[in-house]
Amino acid sequence: MGYSTWSDLDEAQHSIASARGFGKEKDMRGSSLAQARRSAQALVLGFAWACAPQPIPRAGPTPRTASPPPATTSSAPALAAPPAPKPSLRPSSRAPAGNVGTDGPLTLETVAPDGGWVVFCQAQEDTDGDGGVRVRVGAGGALEGDSMARYFALGEGSGQRILDLLAYDGSGRWVVLRKESGDVLLDTQRNRELRLDELGFDGRSDGLAARSHRALSFDLDGRRLAYVRRRDKDVSLVLRELESGRESQFEAGPGELWRVAFDPAGQALLLDVVLDDTNKDHRLSWPVLERKKPRPCSGPLVRFESRVRRGDEPVRRIVPLDGQKSETVPGLVVRFGDSRIVREGSGKLLLLAPGRSSEIANAKCNARIVHLDLVRKQLVTSCEESKGRAKLALWRNDQSVALDLEIAAPSHDRLEGGPARLLALYPGSDVKLLDLESATLFPLTSGDQVLATFGTRALLRRKGALVAVETTKREESTLGAGVDPRFDVSERAPLVAASPYVVDLATARVLGRFAGRPLGLAPDGKVLVASGGDADGEALAKGPLVWRSPEPDAPAH
Repeated sequence: MGYSTWSDLDEAQHSIASARGFGKEKDMRGSSLAQARRSAQALVLGFAWACAPQPIPRAGPTPRTASPPPATTSSAPALAAPPAPKPSLRPSSRAPAGNVGTDGPLTLETVAPDGGWVVFCQAQEDTDGDGGVRVRVGAGGALEGDSMARYFALGEGSGQRILDLLAYDGSGRWVVLRKESGDVLLDTQRNRELRLDELGFDGRSDGLAARSHRALSFDLDGRRLAYVRRRDKDVSLVLRELESGRESQFEAGPGELWRVAFDPAGQALLLDVVLDDTNKDHRLSWPVLERKKPRPCSGPLVRFESRVRRGDEPVRRIVPLDGQKSETVPGLVVRFGDSRIVREGSGKLLLLAPGRSSEIANAKCNARIVHLDLVRKQLVTSCEESKGRAKLALWRNDQSVALDLEIAAPSHDRLEGGPARLLALYPGSDVKLLDLESATLFPLTSGDQVLATFGTRALLRRKGALVAVETTKREESTLGAGVDPRFDVSERAPLVAASPYVVDLATARVLGRFAGRPLGLAPDGKVLVASGGDADGEALAKGPLVWRSPEPDAPAH
């Protein structure tokens, strides 16, 4: 994920964190925020088949190619000698049968994709000496009473105390934890640790708490970890193969290195680097302040630190992993296959391909990327037409085709788009689903709410009922009534937990019911709930956490 400027990044963090609440899906650090954002945005969506679909010129999908191995390698300690199979796209469930945490008040932060571990904050001791373990939500959302601490629970049990979860891979097998003793890379399948700080890991944190650690990045396949090594004044990039422990080292280049991340295709590292003293304070400094203290636990009401613009403006540097020379690219938004999408100082958005250049949007548009589709080599872009409103277009095959849709003008580029086929667009009451495979728009009806999509199906909440819609066949079926209106939804594709139902969207059928607010969802359909009571605006949930299998509906007599 990337943004054009640090201020866009900071604003994005605040918009993501504002959706943060007990039991939502996932943020960049691993808490499940993406679904929370989709659920919140879907409040105005609906579905109607009366209008005819609108075809758009299409391009065939482009398969992702594997990146070549780095040229130079060095030995490094491995976590485990025997190789393990490559993690599948849908990992098997590791949700434990026993309780997680104690019976004290708690807030959930992160759930592993396979349910194998949970990160949560909980009061487990009577720290204020009043004879009980209690936490109150005070004025402005501040937590009062006994102290909350952060815990990492691998399987069942009360968990081990940690300072923070810094990063984790898409399968949930590998995590990086910050403990009092140091920063460790943990293989959660074998429960074996490696001290990253002893390998020179630059553990300094910045103030962007809603994102993964600035000096860590897992690739999408969960095979490699990139981290920043800092020894005295020498800064380098390390690429670690997680199974073998083999490490390759790359030069970071000149300037003050701020953040590192894999590019979406996993073929290069993208660095945010400060090269010039743009704020004229006679030193090079990060655009946001360094975080000196561990991130505090938060309650159900989000609290923000006030932040003043400081530091210097960064530039983007590409470090290819095939040994080619690194390159600093002013205005780089994202790598797009073997091309780059660049925003010029004027605001013009360009695609720079080998031997040619194409204009995606002109300087007057103040264009932003609304959706990045690397699988099909296309973009959904916005172009500001009037104050606060922007028209959408689909850019593919070097041409931009208007979608005849207008949305609230986005403030930053959204580059976290995955391979999903259906994209919900939110212009207001006239809402549509864009099928990115067939390049077809399907109108939606006001009142329906899109909870999730999988393949060509969308799951809607319609007047208190769950409805599954098949977009290519234009078929729909009602799956159940009495859906919780609070938008408590957890997703682990193709499964969706929408109180009180667990739905398999691949088959459009209900697997069963559950009680409580869904805080997580395992690949086998088990739902994580707070067994002592759900949270609300005044009180925290009460533990322990427990994974519950959905109960099938009793057959009708």
